[in-house]
Amino acid sequence: MKIWRNQDGVAHVAGDDLVDLFYGMGFVHARDRGLQMILMRILGQGRAGELLDSSDEILGIDTFFRRMNWHGHMDGQAAKLTPENRRICQAYCDGANAALSEKRPWELKLVGYAPEPWKIEDIVLLSRMMGYLTLAQSQGEMERLFVEMVQAGVSEDKLHELFPGILGGMDADLIRKVRLGERIVNPASLWNRAMPRMMASNNYAVSGKKTRSGKPILSTTPIWKSTGSPMSGAKWCS
Repeated sequence: MKIWRNQDGVAHVAGDDLVDLFYGMGFVHARDRGLQMILMRILGQGRAGELLDSSDEILGIDTFFRRMNWHGHMDGQAAKLTPENRRICQAYCDGANAALSEKRPWELKLVGYAPEPWKIEDIVLLSRMMGYLTLAQSQGEMERLFVEMVQAGVSEDKLHELFPGILGGMDADLIRKVRLGERIVNPASLWNRAMPRMMASNNYAVSGKKTRSGKPILSTTPIWKSTGSPMSGAKWCS
């Protein structure tokens, strides 16, 4: 297994098999985002007050996360992994733990916290959290975008194409009266662009040299798959 970075600092991982690759990915994630990983785990467990700060504000955050119970029944869910998936997840954990043992985030040193080893159950926990948080965020953005489309005069045919099967009983007159404090599309653009730019991540393009059809593929972030967004998926270029 080999890890190197290009001139922009982007990490690359090479290995003989998936175990090597996921070990390297775990190492790089923990090296680049170790603090984020650990804080997300602490929050998801509802232990920020116990481990970091016992203020009333933090206790309120802990109460919310414990009520969501993302930390519950993780053992059972992790036990359902196939042997191959468990092997891959364990390799990821081993890589993350190797990085964290080499260099603990300095912010954690300041508060005197030594993180516990990364476990497969932690992968399950963060997956649950990301699924919920991206769903809530993207749903809010899609609702605002839909209101803007109606107010901008986008035809019902196009709306039904973008939001299939969910617009029954739509009251366009009422939607036009909605006041938005924040807009996704700048009104000055007059909707001349094919698609407004929205916050996302991990968008990628695949060269036609690597596809079966010989045509390039443009794809949105894989995160959208967890949200059920009608904007998710890939586009094949002609």
